[in-house]
Order: sequence, then structure tokens, then C-alpha cells
Amino acid sequence: MTGLERIRRAVLFERVDHTPVAPLLGAHAAALAGLGHDRACRDAGVQAEALLHAVEAYEPDAIFTLMDLSAEPEALGAGVASEEGQPPVVVRHLTREDLETERLEQRILTSRVPVFIETVSRLRAALGDSVCIGALISGPLTATANAVGIADLARMLRRDREGITGLLDRLTDACVALQKSHAEAGAHAVVILEPVATTAILGPADLEALLLPRLQAVTEAARRLGLISILHVCGDCRRSLPLLARAGAHALSLDSPVEMTSAREIVGTRSALMGNLDVLRLLPYGRPEEVRRAVRDLIAPMQRGFILSSGCELPEQTPRANVAEMIAAARR
Repeated sequence: MTGLERIRRAVLFERVDHTPVAPLLGAHAAALAGLGHDRACRDAGVQAEALLHAVEAYEPDAIFTLMDLSAEPEALGAGVASEEGQPPVVVRHLTREDLETERLEQRILTSRVPVFIETVSRLRAALGDSVCIGALISGPLTATANAVGIADLARMLRRDREGITGLLDRLTDACVALQKSHAEAGAHAVVILEPVATTAILGPADLEALLLPRLQAVTEAARRLGLISILHVCGDCRRSLPLLARAGAHALSLDSPVEMTSAREIVGTRSALMGNLDVLRLLPYGRPEEVRRAVRDLIAPMQRGFILSSGCELPEQTPRANVAEMIAAARR
């Protein structure tokens, strides 16, 4: 059974020969290959080289493009800067007026975004269908927040509901266009990054009214394109889970603050679950035997519909032995 077959069967709650393992290797992969994170975010050849090196080293069931939440805002016109070895960050946000255009579907495919699309193409050419190739993109709410800034997003939520609704609609269309480009490049899966989708930022009513229908539009578009859709939410999203379960994603990728057996009770079989080994302490600083125990404890109660992964992207300094143990433990 190939890695791609395991992932596909897992999201359909079908039997697999062992739990599929799909860590978000990203920054760690760049460091493992001795390549700068900033270079990998700006050069498809560098990024593909780093990720292919990680596939050779670890043999995961899936490999994903680097996590870069600044790429889409930069394409839309935001100012971005980076220091050597560090990922780019947004340093100048956009106004609502900057985004009031029907051409966002074209604009979002400019600047550095083609680097990630080309990376997918290179991975597919090298790996074929042996490994699930996934593209990471910002979801509608996170793309909006990173484009205009959290402060302006919060202000618009209070004072300009019509404006924020229009922005979310336009960013949703842009996300769908970006998914299409990744599918055409050869992606098997798309990971929709929505770290803003927690009740710490939006209340349940706002999440349901503003975000849920747009996430459903993105995941439905992914299905039409034949993509596996994975919705990734960082941090503690326990209060948001009943809504996120309705988003229509094949899988929910959750961070370590979320207890997976509780998440399964809430989500049921509406989505597979993916995660959620700790990337703050366990994986970068723990010992391999601690990783082994954590993998065993995580997998044991989950049964079908589960993909083992890191709770978020692995830090650069994560020891190679811990990543290798994570994958080996799942296969044992």
C-alpha cells in the first residue's frame, strides 16, 4: 500500500495496513537539507529539494509544501520582509479598499505564490502517486486577517459587517482559484490553514455566520477538483470543533491542546482526524522514547479515520531521531 493510498483510505474510514504518518515537515525539512527557510519560500527548486530530501530520509506517507502565511497577502499587495534563514512576514497590511476588486483570483496567483505551485509540480514529477503531495494555503478568514491585520479585522467585525462579508467572499473565491492551480500542478491534497478559526478570536455566532459557509465552499471546490481537503487549525480550538466538523473537510488537522478522543466524540465520522504531537516541547526537545510513548497513546484509541501528524509545522531544531521515531512507532 502506498502512502497516497493510506491517506485516501484513512479519510474514508477504510482499513489501512498501518496508521498513515504525515508530519508537517516544512521548516525542519529545509534545515535538514542545509537550506535556508527564506530561500525555500522564494525558490521552488530549493523548496522541492528540501522536501524530497525529507521524503528520502523519513519515508512519510505525505509531504506538504512549506507553511508560509505571508505568500498570499504579498501577492495581494501587502508588504513582506524576511531575515536570512527566517520565513517572510507581513510588515505592511492592506486596506479594505485595496481588496475591493473582482480580480483577486488573478492577483493571488502572483508574487511568490507560483513558487509553491511549482514546488507541487516538481514533487509530483519526482514522486508520482507514491506519496500524498499536499499544498498548504491560507483559508478565507486567515488570508483576510493576514492581509488587513488582526486589529482592522476586529474593527470591521464590530463596525463594518457588510465590508468584512464582502472581503471574505472575495478571498474565498481567491482560495478556490489557488486550489485549482495546485490541483493542475499535481497536488493530491490541499491543507486549508485557518489558525484564526478559534473562539478566542471569533465567537461561535461569528464563526458560524462568517466563516463556516465559506469553508464549506472551499472544501466543496476541493472535492470537485478531486483533492483531499484537510482543514488545519492551530492552538486550542475545542470550543470551535462542533462548527469545524461541519466544514466538509475530509480531515481536521488539530494542534496538541486538543484531546483527540474528545475530538472524535464531537466530530464523529464527519471528518477524519489528523495530528497532533506537540511541536513546542515533545518533538523538538523530547527523547525518542517519549515520542514513542506519545505515538502509542495517541494511536491506540483512534482506530479508523486517523492520520498521525505533528500538531503544527515542525520547528527547524527538531532532532532527526524524533521524527524518525514518530514514523517508525506508528508503523510498529
